[in-house]
Amino acid sequence: MGVIGNTDTFEVLVEDRNGWTVVGVFEDQEEAKAEAAARRPGGRGDNVKVVRVGYDDASSEFVEREVLFLGDRRRKVANDVGPADGGPVCKSTGQLYGVRARAAIRLLLRDYLNKTNTTVMELLHHPDLMHRLENTGSLLIGAVQRAAMAQVRGTGMDVQARTRDLYKLLEELRNSIRKRWRDDAVVRLQDRDVAALRAALGEREDREFLFNTAMVIEMQTEGSFAGKLEFLMQMIAETPAGDFSLPLLDTLLSDLLANVATVTALLGEQPNLGQALLQITDLALGSLELKDCPPPVRLLNAMIGEERLPRCREALLDRLISSLAGSRFLTEGGAVDEILFNADLADRIRREDGSYLGGEELETAFKSRSERYLGPDMIGQLLQGVVDPLARVTCLMNIEHGIVGKKNKRKLVGYIMPIFGDAIGSDAFIQHIGAPENRMRQLASLQARVLDSGFVKRHREEIAEQLDYYCMQMINAHDVFGEIERSDGNCYEKATRLLRMCTENVFTEGMALRQAHDQALRYVRDPAFMNLFLQDSDTNEDKRRRLASLERLIGRLSQSHGDPTAAAKTA
Repeated sequence: MGVIGNTDTFEVLVEDRNGWTVVGVFEDQEEAKAEAAARRPGGRGDNVKVVRVGYDDASSEFVEREVLFLGDRRRKVANDVGPADGGPVCKSTGQLYGVRARAAIRLLLRDYLNKTNTTVMELLHHPDLMHRLENTGSLLIGAVQRAAMAQVRGTGMDVQARTRDLYKLLEELRNSIRKRWRDDAVVRLQDRDVAALRAALGEREDREFLFNTAMVIEMQTEGSFAGKLEFLMQMIAETPAGDFSLPLLDTLLSDLLANVATVTALLGEQPNLGQALLQITDLALGSLELKDCPPPVRLLNAMIGEERLPRCREALLDRLISSLAGSRFLTEGGAVDEILFNADLADRIRREDGSYLGGEELETAFKSRSERYLGPDMIGQLLQGVVDPLARVTCLMNIEHGIVGKKNKRKLVGYIMPIFGDAIGSDAFIQHIGAPENRMRQLASLQARVLDSGFVKRHREEIAEQLDYYCMQMINAHDVFGEIERSDGNCYEKATRLLRMCTENVFTEGMALRQAHDQALRYVRDPAFMNLFLQDSDTNEDKRRRLASLERLIGRLSQSHGDPTAAAKTA
């Protein structure tokens, strides 16, 4: 029986705030170590390690052993906004307006902001909104304490000291905003004439802050996120490309799009999470299907597609990332539907070079979801009631495209290999009903999918070799070549039959196809072959066409048999 051979590979992994990511797979240990060293020039940057991965036949599992580590082994905290969920350690009021700081504030005050229909940018520009938050008492206190605890975790800093720093920072922000309002420095938007507002601000040094404040004041007149979104889209529609205010409107709108209710109102209710995420993905790409879409959505879709609202795109991608990180299923179907929907979603957001529009964070989200798909429960559901070992491997290959990440691909291989290693299953691989060619074609089709998969080269080759072994078992058990040899046809008919079987993917790549080639070439080299092949040709041109057709048909033999068409050329 064929046996999966040595499967040791060397994986290079890089650790960042999202955890460990496989960035390369090598067959040579020294090459892997060199790649790891190159990933950390001068000893700086993220942690890097090399692990040796081998398949253990006894446990039917892959076993990892670390062979190199470069970096600091102190545990890193994964997060999506900054230190834990407390955001970046801001030391000035201006830093509170940054993207990651606003994301942390949104996370810490999510329920309050949703309840009051308030965005973080509104909160950071309007003294009345800050005052209302302060009056909540325990709500603000709890948010500040959680932020302080998260930011000092693992650093040795004092929690109370960081809490005091945060309160001081908030007081400075509040006083700064109140002073602007008290000094009547605020410029208001009159009759929603955004062009007049830009003209009034002129080239003032603080025009960006004042512009945002004017927008926030007007947004407060809207009673819902949907109303605020429509207002901002109106302002964007009246703003020329390249104007200083367009990035500001982009930021204000992106804060709205960070809210689930806003996106739902914008795109409408969808039958399941997967369809909702497809809508968000298409809008982030600027390729949303515009049938029955309201004008604000049409404009938003167009401007994102024109790269004019990059922060809005980022907000939509953040929604996609957070949803993928959740535990809700994308579809209401079975395991295959769920995993292949994940593949469709990943394909839509993946660039031609293999990178993701949302960067590493989005790729990590797909990897995390893929890892959950490979749990015993999901795989058990996938294989439930499937007894035929070839069908079991096929079921696992059906989900391969939907599994993202080299490590997850390897885990999927870990489910496939035991099927080959089972002695009973191995016998069952060549059991079939009907002509042996049908089973051989199934083996060849599955092998082609494996060779075209995202598995590492060694795993592709070893699984392909195993399937070729079973195809040879079929050939020998049913004496396929002997049956052709004993048939009543002449050498031309026998060669044609074999070559057609090759082109129709009856034989697996490897020993089976090589033996079919050898047998076919023996018939082609028969002295009688060429006369039979050309007997119906009336002209030299027709003969040349037939010879060219024969060369193309058996051209696949050239790599392993020198020049396979020599017999045809010299006959």
